[in-house]
Amino acid sequence: MSKFLNRDNSIKASTIVSFVLIFSMMFSLFIIKGSETQAKSDEQKKLEKLSWERKNEVNIDEIGKNQKGYTITMRQLQKDNKLVKPTSIKIYKKENDKLVDVTDKGKVSHYSDNYILWSYKHNDDKNVKSDLKKDLGNQVFFDVKYEKPVADNKTQEGQMVKKQIHELKNDVIEDKSKKNNTNLKEHKSLLKDNKSLLKDISKDEKKTHRYMHEIRYE
Repeated sequence: MSKFLNRDNSIKASTIVSFVLIFSMMFSLFIIKGSETQAKSDEQKKLEKLSWERKNEVNIDEIGKNQKGYTITMRQLQKDNKLVKPTSIKIYKKENDKLVDVTDKGKVSHYSDNYILWSYKHNDDKNVKSDLKKDLGNQVFFDVKYEKPVADNKTQEGQMVKKQIHELKNDVIEDKSKKNNTNLKEHKSLLKDNKSLLKDISKDEKKTHRYMHEIRYE
């Protein structure tokens, strides 16, 4: 009889150990899966950022290490199916949280009356990178004046709001996946406000608009 009891106890012990091992494996897999999900989420955010930058590369100026010159070109806008030409441009750099006029460091010209250009003054035989970084830094701001009031949502303000909308859309998706109703409600409200603001910007007619380009050096 004792042999049967010992065997029965041995089976029970073996069963308990098996359950513990299975539970441990499931818990480990849960942790690994959670880490993988977080890694995928982080990678997704990086891809979203790159995608956003590619869509808005018109506002990102890449300066190659062997690049010889740098030019800002602004084209005409459109109002009521008619072209509105740019008439003047002023260039600024940010210094000590203030904008400093550096228009005289370049030459302003027009092309076919529909485009206005600002070309950085520089020795054509010398790489532009080091001097441009010293004179403009990593951001360049510019005011473009048009022949009459016209709306444009590609301005500095417009781009900031578009970026905010893009980020809020991602926040809403994340809130839904995490079932975070408090954040979801807040982000949906902010998203609605920013979409409304972008509509207002798109209708805001001005003679002078401010733009900003990020400058990236290779």
